[in-house]
This record gives sequence, structure tokens and C-alpha cells, in this order.
Amino acid sequence: MICIVGALAVDLLIQKDRFLKGTSNPASIRFHPGGVGYRIYSHLECPKMLFTALGTDGFGKWLIENMTQPQWVNPIFLDQYPTACYCALMQSGELLYGAADMAVIEQGLSWARLRARLPELGAKDFLVLEANLAPELVRSLIRHAGTRTRVVFESVSVEKLLRHAENLRNLYLLSGNEAEARALGEWLAAGRASRSDGWVQEFLVQRNIEQLLVTRGRRGVRLYQRESGGGVGDGGDPGNRGAGARRPIDMAPGRLIETADTTGAGDTLVSAYLEALDREADTAAALRRAVQCVERSIEEGTL
Repeated sequence: MICIVGALAVDLLIQKDRFLKGTSNPASIRFHPGGVGYRIYSHLECPKMLFTALGTDGFGKWLIENMTQPQWVNPIFLDQYPTACYCALMQSGELLYGAADMAVIEQGLSWARLRARLPELGAKDFLVLEANLAPELVRSLIRHAGTRTRVVFESVSVEKLLRHAENLRNLYLLSGNEAEARALGEWLAAGRASRSDGWVQEFLVQRNIEQLLVTRGRRGVRLYQRESGGGVGDGGDPGNRGAGARRPIDMAPGRLIETADTTGAGDTLVSAYLEALDREADTAAALRRAVQCVERSIEEGTL
């Protein structure tokens, strides 16, 4: 079982080769069901559940009618908030600007509203959280999962990741892109910029985090695994960092595919990686399958 707590939102994607500042730009504008939590959910084929919050407005109703596999989505409807919405301006296939209104997720989705709804999860299950959630909720969910469930955290953005930095403990997997990983390293170093990833192992051991998955654009992905000294639940020991050292696993894409929209590529990667692990693939094989899944999704336009 992969249980996800996160955003179901309207994704508004605006595409153009080059935007001109200060004027109206003719562009391609499309909208569809999205949100980090939903995108991870929608790509899974194994047993799954999504817990989210929606407004009672027209967008909320539209999402219920247009989402994939609604039978395992558990929305909490809140009339005091609008349904979540994300807007991306994509210039020549790259994100130029993104903006999100996630008040219904950040403020409306609370531990008090979720607690009685969540299923009992075991050691082979995953609990997936994302940075659109309120820090207080993430803290409660991690505490609730304890060490009996594999907890995954998706970073979403630099700003949203850093507001959760203190909560990043006792995780099976932390996922983000290079900018997010670099910002986290600088935050740990009290703002000192560094191009080195030497902070990663100490961070994983001290925070009891099993893996850090970093997306690297056209260069693929890099997976850091915590050095030996204990699994999730026993805290590890920074003093054991010699004999158990692990080199990061780098996985480059098999081919480069040109696309006007990469929105959701990281979510697709996380989804495919967790599904492969859920089927008991080894780490390297699971990562390879995940990269191949992203390639297919980009090629087919199904991110």
C-alpha cells in the first residue's frame, strides 16, 4: 500500500517559446487535474490511497469528475477555502515562473481532520508526504508513522522545502531537485554557499534518513544512500562512517527527448521508484525503471 497525503489541484499550464515582459502574450493555455500528491497517485498501479482537501467551488467539483481512479481518493471538502490551483509559465520547455494557491492544503488539511481517516500502515507500506502540507501536519504524520512505516517526503520547491527543514527526520526517502538539495545544504551550513555534497552523509545519518533522491534535469538522477550504522528507527551512528561508505548511484536517461512541458517529471519519477520498490525490486533496478518510466511519460505526453 502506498498512502499519499498531499495536494489535488487544478494545474494551469501556459506555454510559449519566449514571453515578453509587460504585454499580453499569445500562448497555449491548458488546464488539467494536478498537484504533487495527485500526480504521484495517478501514476501508481499498486494498491494506493490519496488523502487531500478541496474547496466546494466549481474547480473542486470539476476535479472529482475528471481525476483518474477517484475510488481511492479521499477528499475533505472545506467551503472556507478555494480549491488548490497551480499556474506554470513554461518558456521553451523550462519553468519560467510558477505560482500556487494551496491554502486549502496548507491551512485546511489538518491532523484533527485526517487522524480518524488514515489506514493502519505496516513495515512494507509507504506514507508519502509533500511540502505543500503545513509543517505541523507533517510533524504529526511522521510522529504517527513512527518507525513502522516507510515515510517519503517530496520537496516541491526551495521555499516550501526549507520551511520543513526541521521536520526532516526518520524518513525512508527525501526527494527533490538540485536547487532544493543545494538550498538544504546551505541551510544546514547556516547560509554558506558550497558546491560540495559532503554534507549529505552526515545529514542522512544524523537525521535518520535512508535515501536522498536528487533529480538533475538532462543528466538524470543521483541517489544517495545512508552509510551503514543503522536503519530507519535506530538512529545511526556518525562514528561508523568509514567501513559502510556508499557511493551515490547516478542514473542518466537512455535518451534525451525534447518537450515543451516537464511539469510533473519529478513526481512521476518518485511514483515509479516507489512502485518498483513496492514490488521488491532492488534499489538500482528500481531507479532504472523509474528513469525509463519518466522517459516514456515525456515521450507520450502523460507526465
